[in-house]
Amino acid sequence: MSDHNDTPDPRTDITDLYVFRAPGGGDRSVFVLCINPKASSLEPSFDPAASYELKIDTDGDLEADVSFQVVFASFAGGVCTATVYRSTGAAARETGAIGDGEYESKQLGRLTISASPPTITEFPLSGDPTFMAVDGAGRLWLTEYDQDTVIQVDLGSGIPVMTVAVTLPGGTGPRGLVFDGNGSLWVAEGNGRAVDRFDQPGVHKH
Repeated sequence: MSDHNDTPDPRTDITDLYVFRAPGGGDRSVFVLCINPKASSLEPSFDPAASYELKIDTDGDLEADVSFQVVFASFAGGVCTATVYRSTGAAARETGAIGDGEYESKQLGRLTISASPPTITEFPLSGDPTFMAVDGAGRLWLTEYDQDTVIQVDLGSGIPVMTVAVTLPGGTGPRGLVFDGNGSLWVAEGNGRAVDRFDQPGVHKH
């Protein structure tokens, strides 16, 4: 689904929704909700008064059985933290900061929707994750904005093994990352206003 620029406030404009099977198949799925077609690292990109929500129907009755509500704190010092709430049953059809609020920033979460009820497994991170990508080998990569690092996550054993693959100069604030057709890793600097290319982890080309 793709839809842009249909709300007066771009901070509450849902632009894209992606749902796909997690790398490696099995019973895992990935949900990606994209917000704000005018997002900028220099200004608040999320509305702290809003609740950004995913509603999941697990039994085909067109009613939400599981929901995730993401509530952002106020933008400060170039960083915005968030809390993810999870609710099930009738509560999943409500809105706002409801349900279990354990799921805060600085965690990698894996949602298993085939379980009854669906479950989340959490793995702690050192920094605030801002973006994820999957390379050609099925490995997960993510940026940690406040640590200026790119983390490689090996999911082969079922338990994520996290390795710092790239360390950027302090204050760089990596935001996005993607792999090109040649396998090179591209990282967008949120504060440096530059894009970096890494042909191999730790080998830097600017």
